[in-house]
This record gives sequence, C-alpha cells and structure tokens, in this order.
Amino acid sequence: MKRLFILSLITLLNVTLIWSQDYVKVIARPGETPQSLLSWYKLHEYQCNFDKFYEINNVKSDTKLKHNTSYQLPILLYRYNGKSIRTTIGDQDINKALRIKAYNEQMLEIGLMTTSFIYNRALWVPIHEVKCKGGKTVTPPTNTNTTPTTSTPPPTTNTSPPPKPPGEQYAIFGKNQTVKMQSDKLKNAVYYIVAGHGGPDTGAIGSRSGKDLCEDEYAYDVSLRLAKNLLENGATVYMITRDNNDGIRDGEYLPCDYDEVCWPNKKIPRGQKSRLNQRSSAINDLYQNHKARNAKVQRALMIHIDSRSQSNQTDVFFYHHPASPNGKVVANQLQETIKAQYQKHQPNRGYNGTVTARDLHMLRETNPTAVYIELGNIRHPRDQRRFVVKDNRQAIANWLMDGLVEDYLKVK
Repeated sequence: MKRLFILSLITLLNVTLIWSQDYVKVIARPGETPQSLLSWYKLHEYQCNFDKFYEINNVKSDTKLKHNTSYQLPILLYRYNGKSIRTTIGDQDINKALRIKAYNEQMLEIGLMTTSFIYNRALWVPIHEVKCKGGKTVTPPTNTNTTPTTSTPPPTTNTSPPPKPPGEQYAIFGKNQTVKMQSDKLKNAVYYIVAGHGGPDTGAIGSRSGKDLCEDEYAYDVSLRLAKNLLENGATVYMITRDNNDGIRDGEYLPCDYDEVCWPNKKIPRGQKSRLNQRSSAINDLYQNHKARNAKVQRALMIHIDSRSQSNQTDVFFYHHPASPNGKVVANQLQETIKAQYQKHQPNRGYNGTVTARDLHMLRETNPTAVYIELGNIRHPRDQRRFVVKDNRQAIANWLMDGLVEDYLKVK
C-alpha cells in the first residue's frame, strides 16, 4: 500500500517556498473573539500565537472581531514539495516535522481543512513551531473563556484546495469519500472509536476461500463507516486506532497489514498491556479536554470480532463494565436497536445478541461511558458474510449509529 507521508533523510539545498499569501485566512462570525478563534485552531496555548494574531491583523487583545470580516491566523502557508515536511520548511528537526504533520491531520480530522496537504500541497505551519521561543505560555485574556462561541468552526479562505465536491473530505476515510452533513442531532456529542488490535497485532484470523480474514482490518472498516455516520450527524469523532492509507474499502477481502497507529500518530507497541494503556490514555486526555468544554455526551466504543469454534455462530453482542450503570444502559440500547433492525429486515431470522458485564481494561480504565462490541465469530462461514460483504459492514455501522442516536436523545 502506498504511504501517504515520508520523512526524507535527504537535505535539499533549494530555498523553501512560502506562498505569496503567507497566512491562512478565516472569516469571523458574530461574537467571535481572538481567544475563541485561536481556540478553534488549537493555537491558544502559546502566547506568541496571540501576539502574532494581534500584529498581523492590527487588533487589540480585548477586541471583538467584526462579523463577516477576513482575518489572518498565525499559521504560515507553505507549498508542500511532495518530498518531506523538513525539506519543505527548511528545518531538519524530525520532532518538529512530526508535530506539524500531526497538526495538519488534526485540522483535517475536525473539519478545519478540507483536503490533506499531500493532495493540495497546502501545508499549515503554526507560528509557535517556527517563531516562538520557550514553551506553552499564555497571558490570560480579559475574557478567560477560550471555548469557541459556536458549534461549527469558522471557514478558511485561502488554503488553495482543488474544487471540492459537496460536503467535506477527511483523509482518514480515503480520498474518494465525502462527509455530507445530514443533521446536527448529535451536536455536542463526542465519540472515541477503537477498532480492536492493529499495528503488530492483527487480532483473530479466520479463513475463507483460501484467504486470511484479519480481525483488525474488518473491525477498522466498520469503525470508519460508523465514524463517518456520526460526523454526518453533527458529532465530534476520534478514531483512536488509525490507518493512514486504508480508508473505507469496499473489497470482500481486506489485506492484512501492520501499519496502524494510535491517536494522534503514535506507533503501536507490541506488548498488549502497553497497547491498551496507550489507547486508554489517548481517550482520557481527549475526554478531559471535551469535559472542560461541556460536551453533553461522551462515549468510547471498542469494536472487535470474536473468534470461537468454527461451528459456533454468534450475533453481535456487547460488554459493559460491572461498575458502569451508564455503560449497561448504552449497551442495552445498542442491542435493542440491532434486534429491532433484524426483526424489520429479517423477521424470521431471530436475534440472540447478549449484553454482559466484564472487567476489561478498555472498559475499566477509560473515563467516558464505554461499550465493547463483538461483531460475530470470524471463523463461522455465515458470520463471515457479516464482515466480508461491504453492504453488511455498512448496515452494522448504520444500526450502531441509530442506537447511539437513541442513547443521545435519552440523555438530552
């Protein structure tokens, strides 16, 4: 599979190219302040970002920005050279390049960029990466609330993307996938999706027509489809286990690989305990951030495929932690939704999916209400059709989303 990003070890002698328009521009909305605007773009932890914003826009710290007016952000716009971030910005610091890459991926993930810099060559480099001295230091503003004033981010105006189709593009879903907003019914809800295993661990392996079926690949594809559904209905979504070059795939046989990473872009360790701690820590850090911003609902979803005797067919089933009554409520809602869908589409089939309490690390050690989902038995021929047929993978994702909507409405 083609890698989307390569850090070159070759130092080029040519001069770094910065576009004639040096800074990314945005349009301010009603009630926008410098603090809320920079908070949207994850720039609010560095005082030099505020100083540069005031300087390049000729505004003061206590200024309320003018509605429908264009402002420059303290983000330099570089023309990515197609080779590496280090040669693009003329700086061989590998850690800086990785931070800039992670920043661009984060902006794409939350919808503030529409296309990956790999495709449109528009690389965003925050001022604090190239102009600041020292660490994270911010002088508290007069208005200390740095939470964005509206639920949707301000639009950028000069990232020079190619003409885009209706909707938004997120690199994580693949370049042919477009997220089209259908509703805001999951507004202020945050979901952390962990597709099981990944990296050095493929999880359970089944066999069909002489081909291997790796648990992590099929769990990941269902997870991506669920994430896309949730985004299209206004939620904030984090894919905790990630594959930067797979995206949503329609094939029957998804090749096994080992290049998955953990949010934001960390190598997955070999040891099981280290892998689980890495994932739960990533979720908990994000959870605290969104808790401070008064997210209404936060849910962690672990998506796996079981492995049992080849003769043992199973339905989708769920685990919650014994000490989590909310986890039990969410698991029951998901189970009831899937049961109702089977009754609707296959009334004579029956459904025997269960909800059970288990003391699993990812249920015990994560702060959000968490549910562990097993999609079936990867070794059973009939269960395998639930995974290998793309329409079935999409149906599972759709039904899980429906259950999460019902859960959200009960909380609301």
